[in-house]
Amino acid sequence: MTHWWERAEKPKCDDWSYLRDGLDPEVVEKLFRAAALLHRELSWEALPAEEATVAVTCWRFSMNGAALSFIGQAGGTKGFLQFDRPWEFLELLGDVAAAPEGKKLPLPRHLSLTFSPAAELPAEVLKEIEAHGWPIAGDDAYPVLRVCPRPGETQALSEAHIEAMETLCSALSSLNFGEQQWQAAFKGGPGIVVERAVDTYCTEEVEISLRAPLIGAIPADDLLLPLIRLAKEGIDPDAHEVLIDRLLERFLHSREGAGKLNPSWYCRTLMQFAAHSCGATIATLTPRELQEILFDIFPRKLSVEAEEAPEILEVLRDFYTFLDRDLRLPQAPACLQALRVEGIEKELEEALSDRSQFGRAKSMLMGGAGEGHDLNTQERVQAWPKSKPAKAKKDKAKDKRKRKSAKQSRRKNR
Repeated sequence: MTHWWERAEKPKCDDWSYLRDGLDPEVVEKLFRAAALLHRELSWEALPAEEATVAVTCWRFSMNGAALSFIGQAGGTKGFLQFDRPWEFLELLGDVAAAPEGKKLPLPRHLSLTFSPAAELPAEVLKEIEAHGWPIAGDDAYPVLRVCPRPGETQALSEAHIEAMETLCSALSSLNFGEQQWQAAFKGGPGIVVERAVDTYCTEEVEISLRAPLIGAIPADDLLLPLIRLAKEGIDPDAHEVLIDRLLERFLHSREGAGKLNPSWYCRTLMQFAAHSCGATIATLTPRELQEILFDIFPRKLSVEAEEAPEILEVLRDFYTFLDRDLRLPQAPACLQALRVEGIEKELEEALSDRSQFGRAKSMLMGGAGEGHDLNTQERVQAWPKSKPAKAKKDKAKDKRKRKSAKQSRRKNR
């Protein structure tokens, strides 16, 4: 099987320099040291030859289950590419598999570090390296860092890019696992999880976690890629509901969903709100968008009592645990982390009880329920508002009398 890197259209950048964009030489030196350590310490040959991709979570650099794919393990250019949108990388793999032989495919936005021989570097870069004494691991291990915001384009390096790459290199250097362990992880066996606190040039510890594989063994009836494609092409509601039904059926028969009273309603509501408000499916929903739905959209639109907040969170944690184990959803660990923040139950309960956030439909339904009306059937929901105009008129008259009485009282006390 051809490695996806061989089918990729590499961005062109023949004229570049590490210092041209005003970077401090001491900052660049930190990158070179971390890159040299990675080149020496990582057992490149032990990585699966066809495709080795890990999920990276590092909140400092907004990496939430980002896809990091190694290249060069079977020969050629060594290095890795980091895609902060894992679904775009997964879609790239699907496109590579479907594309005609020989067709080159553009890469989505990414950050890359590759190791090149001196002959492939511009003379200006070689002079910089020699002048500052930046360390390298060998004649074929000159690090090349590139930032590609769009297919075929590169942009100037910043200190944030340097720090992110230094953190990645330091963390990846600890992945010293043997060939058998790597092969087992990518063929449905025990996964590999590494969590580290990395010291960067800012003398600040950065927490980072690595998990292999990114997806793992995907079942034949995989739902992840169809959900990814649906989000990119524009969500068709009917097609989305079919995929939601299939996913929830699998969830309800899983060890996370089995035996629960009715966990699918909250999950379905989450996925429907994700589509309507974020243009996302569960396969592309980010932790930030998940929090937006919980604390903005749920309080506005979801007609539930505030006391249900702990149950909502418990169900969603079970759901994301299932997505992590069964579909190996790349951003599932980051979403679970967002759902386990200390005090989140109280925060959600307060948000759900804040009537100032209620939308019009929710205000009507929750108001009816609060007045003791049975709104459990559609007929009763439709009948209830008919009594509201008279009540509203009566309340308005009552408020008018109160204002008039207060006004007279103020005049009397002058």
